[in-house]
Amino acid sequence: MAVQLDYRDKDVANAPFQEVFAITPSDSTTYSPPLRGVIITVAGDIAIKTAANTTAVTIAVIKGQLIPALITHVMATNTTASSVGGR
Repeated sequence: MAVQLDYRDKDVANAPFQEVFAITPSDSTTYSPPLRGVIITVAGDIAIKTAANTTAVTIAVIKGQLIPALITHVMATNTTASSVGGR
């Protein structure tokens, strides 16, 4: 049984992932609660929106990189990297 977490709590936001799954980039999918990060499996660019941003930010990433952020969207537009995410 999954434990319900308060993602606004700094200790929870930095805790290990409870759940990990493949992400298919989509300009319309909203993750709620937000992902606590993504792990890059294929290098490229990833466009994300965080809980605090209304516009997407594109980041160049390498294989194995962890992006620790409260992510609400992994956009299809401008994303060439592959990733898995966790909550």
